[in-house]
Amino acid sequence: MKRQSLSSALTAVIAIPILIILLGFGWMFTRGSWGLLGSGVTSEPTAMIFIPKNAPAMVSLLVNPDRLATVRQALVPANLKKQTQQEFEAFRDSLLGSSDVRYEQAIKPWLGNEITAAITNLDVDRDAETGNQVGYLLALTTKNTQRSREFLQLFWQKRAVSPEDLVFEQYQGTQIIYGKVKQANLDIPLTLASAVVGDRFVLFANSPKVLRNAISNVQAPDLNLANSLNYQRAIAHLPSKRIGLAYLNLPQFSAALGDRSILNQLDTLTGKESVTYQGLAIGFSANRQGLVADVALVPTQLSDRTEVATLSQPIAALQYLPANSQFIAAGTQLQSTWQGILEGTKGYSKLSDWIQRPIQSLESRWHLMLTDDVLNWVKGEYALALLPAKMLPAKTAKATQDWVLVVDRSDETAFQQGIQHLNDLAQQQGLTPGKIQLGQRSVDAWTRLASPPTVALDRSSSVTDRNVADRNVTDSTLQVQVAGVHTSIDHYELFAPSIEVLDTLLKDRSAASSAVSRFKGLNTPNNGYLQVSWPPLKAQFEKDLPGFKLLELSAQPLLGHLQSLTLSGYGQQEGITTGAMLLEFRKADA
Repeated sequence: MKRQSLSSALTAVIAIPILIILLGFGWMFTRGSWGLLGSGVTSEPTAMIFIPKNAPAMVSLLVNPDRLATVRQALVPANLKKQTQQEFEAFRDSLLGSSDVRYEQAIKPWLGNEITAAITNLDVDRDAETGNQVGYLLALTTKNTQRSREFLQLFWQKRAVSPEDLVFEQYQGTQIIYGKVKQANLDIPLTLASAVVGDRFVLFANSPKVLRNAISNVQAPDLNLANSLNYQRAIAHLPSKRIGLAYLNLPQFSAALGDRSILNQLDTLTGKESVTYQGLAIGFSANRQGLVADVALVPTQLSDRTEVATLSQPIAALQYLPANSQFIAAGTQLQSTWQGILEGTKGYSKLSDWIQRPIQSLESRWHLMLTDDVLNWVKGEYALALLPAKMLPAKTAKATQDWVLVVDRSDETAFQQGIQHLNDLAQQQGLTPGKIQLGQRSVDAWTRLASPPTVALDRSSSVTDRNVADRNVTDSTLQVQVAGVHTSIDHYELFAPSIEVLDTLLKDRSAASSAVSRFKGLNTPNNGYLQVSWPPLKAQFEKDLPGFKLLELSAQPLLGHLQSLTLSGYGQQEGITTGAMLLEFRKADA
């Protein structure tokens, strides 16, 4: 074989499908191409027959990538047409990690309308001494079998110095081609492999064993994902028209990203009870707000439970939040929503930690318990936002995360009881409930008296300097520190950690004017919204998930333009929890 590292070959196998699928989505949306709005196909990926039932993940593009390119090229401004065409051509020509293979001549003539990629298993050779060698599979449909075979012949000719460097293996009537490698386990070599199956599919994998298993899955339908009950139940609850489809085995996928604790739980007798959800199906479509991922969550325990969503439009409390918040949660019945989140993430320690970490920080800062001290009296609508640092004047910026909480006062009795409880907690911590004047508005505050830190003077300072410093400290010993504030607007109460945050929020309403409209890309009725800014979430993923770096590298054309994620729940039908996620992208300058 030509000299090429194994890691590069395997990375190519991983990157090819993810890049094709995700770049097609992301590339289209970053400059406002909307030719596929409301369109899509009603079929399911036919390559499901190759993927095992317990595969950690699969994702499929159900339209030809050239269609996405044509749509975008037709809609971009004239001065950008040449640039965008060059971008797409450079990407396509680098798909197979070889400068000698050109998409236009070698791949386009035979590529069909489906590209499916999968993580097939967590360890191909099941050998602990070699570590976890994840299996990857790429299935491309072909519309011209002869041209696809010619492509593979050319592909392998350019990778091999001589025919002796290649292995031609017959398996159940299908020829598998792969490169010879020097390693102890000759039965399960980790090397790029390919096959043409029938007159319909071209397969690539990072090991011939992955291809053998894929072919066996066709011969034994009970083994493949197409016949998985969880998969069938999930996709039945997705919209019929889609341009892409994905399915995740949540425990296996979590392990693939580096969190194997859940698999250890599932190995125990009571492990099934420790996980609420087992599978997740995602159907991709498009609207003018961005890429919409409709989701269906499959519970571990079968159920016929039905729950109807109640919100016919975004709640009015959203108007009091800045549109550029890093995190927004809004809906009704905060206590039951929080309990549902805790139940839904049960067993997934990383995900649970991410959700609870900011709450724990807030509880530590305020010396309270969210469930006991806040949730039990917040009735009706609520909206919570974590604020970006740039929202505040530079001199007031703090290391801690600032926030705003808006709650409904329609149940005045419960509200007054809640405020009294917070006042009691504040007094236990040495704080005094009272009033502070903010412009023409009188706001409630929890304050304490504190002396400023003493300014240290050099020994060489004059007696006059020391006397002035002592007098300044004495004059400011009655400085008031504000621990938190709240005020009423309409039938809502706004809470903030400082007078500066509340003042900035009340004065700058321009940013909040679009807070409601940003959620119009999701369906109604629903159970509320959860929106997260992508940059801080991405940083957390990079820190906590070892496998995320590789996914990020592969999906960079999409993730590089991603601005925010917005989630909404649509309720439950026959035990399947449905909802959607809206991926919003930064628009490139025209």
